[in-house]
This record gives sequence, C-alpha cells and structure tokens, in this order.
Amino acid sequence: ALSLVLGYDVFCVGASRTDAGVHSRAQAVHFDVPAELAALRPADWQQRWERDINKRLPMDIRVQNVCDAPPDFNAVVSAVGKMYSY
Repeated sequence: ALSLVLGYDVFCVGASRTDAGVHSRAQAVHFDVPAELAALRPADWQQRWERDINKRLPMDIRVQNVCDAPPDFNAVVSAVGKMYSY
C-alpha cells in the first residue's frame, strides 16, 4: 500500500511480529522517505497518507497515525514494551 501511495518501493520495518491467534494494536512501523519526496509534501501530508494508505489496506488493518521520526528511530530497537492478548 505504501509503495502505491508514495510511488517508489518502500521497505517497512515493523516493531514486532505476532504469533498465530494473537492480534496487534498500535504496532509501530518505520520506513525511510527520500529527501526529495519529503521536501514536496503538502501541509496536510499526514492526513492524505493515512487516508490513501488505508484505502488500499484490508479493513482489519488500519494506519492510525503517520508522523516524522528522528533519523535514529528504529521500530524494532526503539520499542519500550509489548503487551500480548490471547
């Protein structure tokens, strides 16, 4: 979905994976955006990206928030905890 919206091959890194039968909420994901694309984003880019990405995802998978992160942010190593619900 990201690649379709952004127009380039996007490599996403998720904070974690879930086991069969386990559901995830508030899963953090990070991906890099080329500087040229970041410079061209309109003022409402976050709402647009959320809307356009969600249009292409199954209804049980939703993007709730898109934001810039510090350059050293990593969804795997920056996670401070996990909760599991079976």
